[in-house]
Amino acid sequence: MTGQQTKGGSSYRDRLEAALALVEPLSGATSQVTMLRQLQARIEQQQALVAVFGAFSAGKSSLLNALMGEPLLAVSPNPTTAAVTRIEVTSGDKLRIRAKDESELWSDVDGALRRLGHSAGSLSAAVAYANQLSGAKLSSSARPAYAFLRSVAAGYEDMAPRLGSDWRTSQEEMKKYTADERYACYLADVTVSVPGGQIPEGFVFVDTPGVDSIHRRHTEVAFSYMREADAILFVLYYTHAFSRADKNFLQQLAGVQDVMGTDKLFVVINAVDLARSETERQAVRERVEEELLQLGIRRPRIYEVSSQIALAARQLASHDAGLSGANAQGDASASSAAFEQLVRQRLHLSAEQPLPPVDQLLEQSGIPALAADLQEFAIHSREQMQEDAVERTLSFVGQSLQAELLRKKTLASAALADAAALAAAIEDGIAFLKSDASSDSSDLEQEFRVLSEEWTELQFHIGERIRLRFAGLFREAFYPGRFRGNVAPKLALKEAALELVQMLEGQVDMEMRTFALRVAGALPLALQQKMNRTRAALEKELQPLLGDKELVFPSELVDWSHLRAALDTADVEKEFRHFSNAKSFFEGSGQSDMLAASEPGMMQSVRSEIERMSQSVFAAAKAAAVSCWSDVQESWLRELQDLTETDASGGTELSRWEEAIHSYFDDIRPRETGLMSAQRGHSDGAEVQR
Repeated sequence: MTGQQTKGGSSYRDRLEAALALVEPLSGATSQVTMLRQLQARIEQQQALVAVFGAFSAGKSSLLNALMGEPLLAVSPNPTTAAVTRIEVTSGDKLRIRAKDESELWSDVDGALRRLGHSAGSLSAAVAYANQLSGAKLSSSARPAYAFLRSVAAGYEDMAPRLGSDWRTSQEEMKKYTADERYACYLADVTVSVPGGQIPEGFVFVDTPGVDSIHRRHTEVAFSYMREADAILFVLYYTHAFSRADKNFLQQLAGVQDVMGTDKLFVVINAVDLARSETERQAVRERVEEELLQLGIRRPRIYEVSSQIALAARQLASHDAGLSGANAQGDASASSAAFEQLVRQRLHLSAEQPLPPVDQLLEQSGIPALAADLQEFAIHSREQMQEDAVERTLSFVGQSLQAELLRKKTLASAALADAAALAAAIEDGIAFLKSDASSDSSDLEQEFRVLSEEWTELQFHIGERIRLRFAGLFREAFYPGRFRGNVAPKLALKEAALELVQMLEGQVDMEMRTFALRVAGALPLALQQKMNRTRAALEKELQPLLGDKELVFPSELVDWSHLRAALDTADVEKEFRHFSNAKSFFEGSGQSDMLAASEPGMMQSVRSEIERMSQSVFAAAKAAAVSCWSDVQESWLRELQDLTETDASGGTELSRWEEAIHSYFDDIRPRETGLMSAQRGHSDGAEVQR
């Protein structure tokens, strides 16, 4: 993946290299050289990252197998146990498994216990509880948590010694660990390297836990990849309607894309060969388009594929070419026959009818078109992000070089004129900055007051969005099927209330993550304003000597593993009085009455959680701003203190700097028209956020 061409025929990588060649020989440009070198290293190490999302039954693994052209990933029989799988397209040969550490496993176990209305003081106590569990009277919504706990108990003796470890493995062993739920529930992630072929080297595909995972920890994984991935594949199975989990994910993704100004979603309708007619297939596509638009996905890219047909076609082609990889001819023939039978079944062909040519099968599967568009987009996205990073860094470095040249010129002039006056101004500036540094964090209140009204309004809208979803969430929790069979009504009511609370907690968590992104995005502006105001308070002789500084903030303001919504079922349980029996509850007014009666109390709790979590986000934002501002102050202090010990620059050094900076802006930065004025350089500023 080479750099795109820009003005003058040079790629951004070439411009970065040219900038280094100009800046490295300059005495006193160490920080600028370091910044350019660090960016260069990051660009060389970066890969095109594609994150794959969808429900457990949507066919994510089979889609990845089709894209890779081989049955690489096993399908887990128990969706609650899925680990993150990274497929790295590279010339290396690597199969690694990492087991969860004890805290990761406990987080999942504790969440599953909570779904069953139980708690345990330790992992061993949870295992003992799971061993005596019976799923006979559990509702369908509680069974995933039950199945997970039973899996943990079944694999505890074998896997407990492996907690926190990682190891190399074989393809056969990897499939055993990922397909057997006793082992899979203990895995954190799996890394597989495959040679370039259908997909070029430099790509990384991440098969994420299903969006309907019972583990709350997985929402953190999802949010991370929403931000970091160059492209996102969201997989829907042809016969499945949008679930609540699908909608939650896409709503959050729409918010993240809106904040970040990106559009990297590819929606894949898998198994379209199940369509009974072209009319039905078109109706499914139109329904998906409508749902996406309602969820905030304005310009959806939709692909209709059959991963099963694509993989079968790839395997048949390999067999025909004698490259099936089977150890014996009999195995190869059996494998080929199985894939041929799959194609006949999917295309409704009799044993007498000939199979379509492999190329036709592949085209009909839709996978080649998806792969081509995905590769082009991901590469372009990565290149664009890298080029933007180079552009920001070159701009920042150029302005900092100008500031340094102006500082050298000022010192040279002072040596010939009134050096004593400049020295006095420097001492006053040092005293001012020390005084400013000793003030408490309230010094940034002016900037935060400007932002607080916007943030408060955002909080209000978060609550309103969840309030508008409340009725739908309530009916999803209190549905007729929950009260059928042998389940006691009292137990079913408690399970429904618990599920409602957990869905509301998920809504709050989802909204607050996006809210934190918006808050973090406002920090550079607040710090830039503070920087400009502080510099303006210094004497005029010092203002041109102190340039803008790089503003570095943490990628995450808060630790989401510890900051989570916590609601209880009390406001719902006290309204169980509206339930007498299932018939009157669903056919009469019982369900509507319970909904109306429980909504005010639950929404008050939701808004309280929004306020509590918002205060943590605000505090973290202010702490990050104070820390960043402290770094700026310390840097400026060092610069002024260095001036008191630095001799005036000689004419030869000034000439080298002037020549280098003229070349920098005339050759490397063709968008500029020669050397920018120092005033423009200082007033514009450069906001570089890592």
